[in-house]
Amino acid sequence: MSEEWRSVLGFEGLYEVSNLGRIKSKIRTNVKILTPEVTRKGYLRVSITKNGKAIRKLIHNIVAESFIGTKVGVVNHKDLNKSNNISEPTKHPMRLAKPTKRAFQTLVNG
Repeated sequence: MSEEWRSVLGFEGLYEVSNLGRIKSKIRTNVKILTPEVTRKGYLRVSITKNGKAIRKLIHNIVAESFIGTKVGVVNHKDLNKSNNISEPTKHPMRLAKPTKRAFQTLVNG
């Protein structure tokens, strides 16, 4: 599969995300692939900045927003692998899920 890059929503011109789940910074003259960190729950996230403010975002949400085409609240990994952030047009390992009460509480309470 060839790698396709799209702008990160809300960070256009600053960061891009690939369909393979990689994030690159375009802030400096040298383009840099960001190194993700693993959350306590096993998800991959990156810290991105805009106007001097750092924001930590989960990579699977960035990929879903850019490749599925909507702001998402909950994304399920079809293969149950939390570090698999690859998006393929014909076979999405990730899918949008209906928010459950538990998912809502997680989003609200962290």
